[in-house]
Amino acid sequence: KSDIITYMKNNDGIRHMFLISEQLLTKTLTETDQKILFSFYDYLGMPIEVIFTLLEYCISIGKTNMRYIEKVAYSWADKGINTLAKASLYVKEENEINSTFQRFKTIFKITGREFTPNEEAFIRDWVYNLKLSDDVIIDAYEKAVANTGKISFKYMDAILKNSQTSAYSYQTSVK
Repeated sequence: KSDIITYMKNNDGIRHMFLISEQLLTKTLTETDQKILFSFYDYLGMPIEVIFTLLEYCISIGKTNMRYIEKVAYSWADKGINTLAKASLYVKEENEINSTFQRFKTIFKITGREFTPNEEAFIRDWVYNLKLSDDVIIDAYEKAVANTGKISFKYMDAILKNSQTSAYSYQTSVK
């Protein structure tokens, strides 16, 4: 606490960081909250504007618990997210991915639960690695439901990978 008090006396930025953090989190910071936020600045070396971006991101995904925010801060530090530009790019990419997940939750008629990490991995692979269109994925979804009576990501993956292999075989035989 003495480090924080010393910094607050000599550094308007730290006072400002705590004030804005309270406004963002809509609560009075506890001593523990202050220590955690200060550690992002002092220990992790995050610029104050990156800390604000971190807070805004966590709030935007509904996570305001300081321990959760701390885990995200360490994750960002591990990923080298230490400038406003890097933080903004990361948040933009995460928002796009979350938007993709929400779109597929609607398409797959999934309500009342989040995707499992395994299901998210399938969707990431289809959309970002294989670069499949929504229509192709919807077609695999409809085939899976028609053939199994339920949504089956493994079954859909087999359909999609099989269609990729067939398309590749066709393209190479036409050349």
